[in-house]
Amino acid sequence: MSSYDYKLVAALSVVNTENYLNPDDPQVMSEMPERNTPERLLLWKEKITSMTGEAQQVVSILLNAPQELIDLIPPTKEHIDKHKLKGYLKGKGWKLNTILKTYSEIIKMLQEE
Repeated sequence: MSSYDYKLVAALSVVNTENYLNPDDPQVMSEMPERNTPERLLLWKEKITSMTGEAQQVVSILLNAPQELIDLIPPTKEHIDKHKLKGYLKGKGWKLNTILKTYSEIIKMLQEE
């Protein structure tokens, strides 16, 4: 196999045709603003790191949900509701006032987008 053939095979093996986005497809183009770009992810990271430690902790808990939190999700739902999360945090020793302030801070940050 020549050097050129090897480079071509290597390049083609990296390409995943399932990830190809056709710019001529109107549906693809309408979904593009919803995709996470590196810039958008960086903005989210900056927003999260600017929040209080408690709010950062709750975001981290939600993004890296421990099994005991996942077990609280009812089979009929795809996510945990804020009441079950509140119970989980209270079980970890959080005070109700801190939980409510943290919820308000996270909601405010999400509404800023």
